Amino acid sequence: MNIHAHRLYAVSPAGHWVEAYPIGCGRLGAMIFGRPWQEKLCLNEDTLWSGVPGYKTVDSFYENYLKTRSLLDEKRYADANDFASSCMNNSDSACYQPAGDLHLDFALSCDKEKYRNYRRILDFQNACCTTEFILEGAEKRTCFASFPDSVLVLRIQSERERSCRIYFTSSMEGESGVSGRTVLFDGFMPYFNRYGKIIEKSGAGERGLHYCMACRVIACDGKVLEEKEEGGRASLSLQNFKDCVLVVAIRSNFKDYKTKPSESRVDPFRLVEQDLASAEEKGYECLLERHIKDHQRLYERSVLDFPEIENDKLPTVQRIKLCQENQDPDGKNCRSLAALLYHYGRYLTIASSRTGTQPTNLQGIWNNMKEPPWGCNYTTNINLEMNYWQVESADLPECGEPLFRMIQELSENGRMAAKDLYHADGWCTHHNSDIWRFCSPATGWCGYSLWPMAGAWMCRHLMEHFRYNPEDVEFLKEVYPILCGSAEFLLSILRVRREDGLMDTCPSSSPENCFFDPV
Repeated sequence: MNIHAHRLYAVSPAGHWVEAYPIGCGRLGAMIFGRPWQEKLCLNEDTLWSGVPGYKTVDSFYENYLKTRSLLDEKRYADANDFASSCMNNSDSACYQPAGDLHLDFALSCDKEKYRNYRRILDFQNACCTTEFILEGAEKRTCFASFPDSVLVLRIQSERERSCRIYFTSSMEGESGVSGRTVLFDGFMPYFNRYGKIIEKSGAGERGLHYCMACRVIACDGKVLEEKEEGGRASLSLQNFKDCVLVVAIRSNFKDYKTKPSESRVDPFRLVEQDLASAEEKGYECLLERHIKDHQRLYERSVLDFPEIENDKLPTVQRIKLCQENQDPDGKNCRSLAALLYHYGRYLTIASSRTGTQPTNLQGIWNNMKEPPWGCNYTTNINLEMNYWQVESADLPECGEPLFRMIQELSENGRMAAKDLYHADGWCTHHNSDIWRFCSPATGWCGYSLWPMAGAWMCRHLMEHFRYNPEDVEFLKEVYPILCGSAEFLLSILRVRREDGLMDTCPSSSPENCFFDPV
């Protein structure tokens, strides 16, 4: 097997977030920078969204829907477009939020200009990110996200004694603390966050989701000391160690898409402590073994392999550059990169969508911005579906479970949308959604917002799963009411045209597509 088709390889640390390497276990995610002088992990947890649950209606929608139809029948397309865009979409989905960053500051024992023999590898086969370099002795860092144990794990091994300071930062409101060998951050998601408007809590004092992230030193051959800086930031000081192991846990008080955070009774601190204690009891070698076994059970089901060529050994960025510059006359380098892309896609699917987690959003689970592009939400007029195109053909059906569960939940909220907005049977949802299963038209141009076909498109994934697994009749029985509900909606909004007796849906649009009116 050509191992170079199963790894990303760099010879320098990440300078920016997009250059860092992603790890994940469906629920937890991190971007690893691999900096010798200050390791940085940008952290995510899949339930960390702004907002609170609650169906969002659109005032006078049905009346305006009929008026838009009338304008279209009169061939006043521009007027219909302007009218629908101005009054038929006045709410938005929530925004996926970052948990924060974990910093390991080696500034006191590391000159960032003097390291050499640097290499950083993201290995898809064992789902581990390793950083190796020499700085007055060899050093290796290994990081992975464990699905069976619900933690991130980082091990640092060095030939010479090292010292570092460990602390959290976050763009969310909250406070840091330290206790024994554990540093933590206690924070809140915004009550509202979209289009440049951030509200941390409602006028009545209601807050968004409550969460906790914590890092515990479960093994260290040096000293571990508590520290408290001016301004209140808490940290751990690791002194004179050669080998240490850290585990990171993150939990929120999210219960389900219907329950307000203030009513969930879920204790994120208790869940975090359980995750940390269980990981500490197992120890590093057991955590690593369980992680690799679980990951490879999925990853090894499929392979695309080409014979190794010399260019395969180059850093990934250089391999891509050679293709971009057409320095690949026989196509072998591009062919090898195609295999790399295929396996990277499978790796990201496994890392961001596992049984019981939330589905993969616009950026997987990896987001470092409080106001990310498009809210880092579920864009259901193409992007969400694209994330799951390969789960059946690549033999990863378990990774589709979060999407199937989301469709079920959307079908419940979507019944209100179908009845309230369209006076229709069945269920529907539009082009944006979130953890609260938002299903109304979102603010924006009607060419994408006034499009209630997302439910029907997502139902295709349910049927594709059954076609790949025709023996699973129980699955078909479970999803049949969802399929029927979507069909009922489509039949309800069909109307007979006066001029020819044919049936159509009006108004209708092809997402983000338009035409020129010749008039």
